[in-house]
This record gives sequence, structure tokens and C-alpha cells, in this order.
Amino acid sequence: EETMNYMKLSKPFILAQSREKFLNHSHYVWIDFGYLRYPVYERAAIDWANVCHDKIMLSMVEGVPDGSMLVVPDAMLLTLCREIAALCESELNSRGHLPMETELWLMLIKEHRDWFELIDMPGNRELLTLTMMSREEEAHVYS
Repeated sequence: EETMNYMKLSKPFILAQSREKFLNHSHYVWIDFGYLRYPVYERAAIDWANVCHDKIMLSMVEGVPDGSMLVVPDAMLLTLCREIAALCESELNSRGHLPMETELWLMLIKEHRDWFELIDMPGNRELLTLTMMSREEEAHVYS
């Protein structure tokens, strides 16, 4: 359980590693393996502009952060990683263990509310649905 939590806490750091390889991206997106529970048809079009804003995009399900998808603007990624490292070090020193992923996101939101654009969603693994274009919009993309 601790190993799995450590992996979950590492998501922004993995994005930061991606940033080192691809410096020209405006945003870095984490999507959990197995996020989609259904196939997407082959002509699906995604509009990233719906989730790539100037703040960290995170969905909330009944007041609980859903870490299954995370969108971080390039300008905020390293700052986010530094803050997570500081919070984890503080928790490790004071309580003897790392915070759980949900607990960490709640701490970050509480301390840095202005960093986040929180979207209320009906369930987990729903944030990506905001990027899906309607069939009518897709027709314009492919025409």
C-alpha cells in the first residue's frame, strides 16, 4: 500500500521528467493507466483547450480530489513538484510516513487555492470527457 501511494505521489515528478524531454509543450497531462473503461471510436477528436488553462486542472468528486487525471501548465510544474516535495518531507518528519495522495491534494488546495481550477464531476475518471468533441464538432474537424 505504501509503495502504491508513493507511486501516486510521484505523478507530478514523472510529468517533470517528461518536461525535460519535451520542453515545447504548454501543459503536461497525467492520465492513470486504465483511465478509460470503454473504447473510444477511431475518429474521436479531442479538444485539449477545454482542460489546458492557466491553472492546474483537477476534478473533484463529492469534495474529494480525483488524481486519475491531472493537467499542469508548464509554468507551474516545477513549482508544484517543489511544494509536493516540501509537504511530503514535512509529513514524513512529523508523522513518520508520507501523506496519502488525496490528503496531499487537499493540503495543496488548502494552501494554494489560487493554483487550481477545480471541476466538480459526477464520478472518478470523468475529466477527460470535457475534451471530447460532439459528433457535430468532429465533422468540422475532419471536413
